[in-house]
Amino acid sequence: MSIRNVVISGCVIVIIFTISAYIYRQNTNKLNVDVEYPIKEKPEKIDIVKHPLKKNTNTDSKIPDDYFKVIVDNNIFRRLGWRPPQKEPEYTLIGTTTNPNSAYSEAIILERRSNQLRTVKVGETFGTVSVKEINPKQVILDDKGKEIKLKMSSQFLK
Repeated sequence: MSIRNVVISGCVIVIIFTISAYIYRQNTNKLNVDVEYPIKEKPEKIDIVKHPLKKNTNTDSKIPDDYFKVIVDNNIFRRLGWRPPQKEPEYTLIGTTTNPNSAYSEAIILERRSNQLRTVKVGETFGTVSVKEINPKQVILDDKGKEIKLKMSSQFLK
């Protein structure tokens, strides 16, 4: 077979599928025609599927969002071991330099979520956190009234 014959046969197949889809759509639209019943009155519509939270009233009541919260929170298509992302920033104390006069004390803090190193002094604010106290190998931060104590994790320098 030549390439020309393959291309022509492929085009014919595409045209046949397109026409058959069009005809199928036309036939399904014709099925929604009113049917005359031998009885004078049409039967009432029967609601077979009844929602447990939906009341049978004349007004449309909405289903509360809490009803679907279980499905959203426990998505079956997530990888095993998936955890929701932590929204609060985490801090790691890298080092401190202290002085008896606390105005000259400094601390180097790594904000792990944004991966930024910050050199801070007592009273400085970054984000929603302010530095309350700097001690050797320890920093106390104030996050909207909540104290966060950071201690140095590495012990290679004493």
